[in-house]
Amino acid sequence: MERPFDTSPEAYDTMKKLWLSLTPQERFRKSLHFLVMGRYLIIARLHFLHPDATPRETMIMLFEELYRGELPQNIIDDVVQKIHSMPFRPEWRKMLGIDENTPVD
Repeated sequence: MERPFDTSPEAYDTMKKLWLSLTPQERFRKSLHFLVMGRYLIIARLHFLHPDATPRETMIMLFEELYRGELPQNIIDDVVQKIHSMPFRPEWRKMLGIDENTPVD
């Protein structure tokens, strides 16, 4: 693991020791928490940059943010088209913190 530029060597060494002291299961669980936290930070940034975006538009921007550069553009375009046309999924509502009565389009 390379030390982040904004972290002192002492803090990095402490964090590395703590991380290595965890069991594989604990590391996996914490990694999932970091993944979820990162997704919520992206959603918060999208809300800040695009306050008038609908929930569906936010989901499209989130998908593009997460997979741009990872998937070919034709696949991204295909998924975006499907997100536009499919029913809004309950797990998307949960991720965005909206209830079933909130309009999505």
